[in-house]
Amino acid sequence: MKKNFLSVAILLLMSTFIASCNDSSCDDCNEATTVKAKIVFSNTVGTQALTLKTANYNDTLGETFSVSTLKYYVGEAQFTRTDGTVWKQAAGSYALIDASEQTSLTWPVQGLPDGTYKNLSFLVGVDSVYNVSGAQLGALDPLNEMFWDWNTGYVFFKLEGNTPDTTARYTLHVGGFRGQYNTIRRVNLDLSAQPLTIKNGAVSEIDIRTNVQKVLNGGPHQISIWANPGMMPGAVAMKCADNYATMFSLITVKNP
Repeated sequence: MKKNFLSVAILLLMSTFIASCNDSSCDDCNEATTVKAKIVFSNTVGTQALTLKTANYNDTLGETFSVSTLKYYVGEAQFTRTDGTVWKQAAGSYALIDASEQTSLTWPVQGLPDGTYKNLSFLVGVDSVYNVSGAQLGALDPLNEMFWDWNTGYVFFKLEGNTPDTTARYTLHVGGFRGQYNTIRRVNLDLSAQPLTIKNGAVSEIDIRTNVQKVLNGGPHQISIWANPGMMPGAVAMKCADNYATMFSLITVKNP
């Protein structure tokens, strides 16, 4: 009898615990899924806002080009507090930024603890583990047209358009995560001049400029889209990855 009473008591305790975690008022349960910050990307070519298909631009080599497609993966953000401690987004947290989809330009960050942060870093690309993890959903769904195959993995950065001066189409598909052709890059943005503050359940915002011109020849390498109208994993893609690591800059931080 005593044994049965003990079993019932344990079951009641477990039921209470489960119910509390399913209750919408449970702060601990909701904390990890609550959006605490959002990162908003503004795509540009130099100082000009990016306009798909209809606008022509000149790069630093004097080559004229238009942009019909711009997509890139960002993920696994890390926020450094002013005391030097680091909060890391869960592995496998990725967003696909697509210039043709306005809603995709905002990357919500869930579960960021209250505090003041002086640095933001994030991956451009997809970690090697998730390149070979089979069919996935969300940002990593192959239906997003950013996936080659299970051996080659994901396209990390896609830029397509035309070069009117040559009447040719260019397709820059940058990816690769193996050995010397690893094009995954981590970007660091210094927030110390405009620290990010998370508090009281309000949502803070980090606005970032993505300057596509730097991918071509505004970064450490000079890449001619006339000479390289098609790009796949390899040496030139590595240079392109070095360049896209420099294409992000902080516009402003908006704290509540």
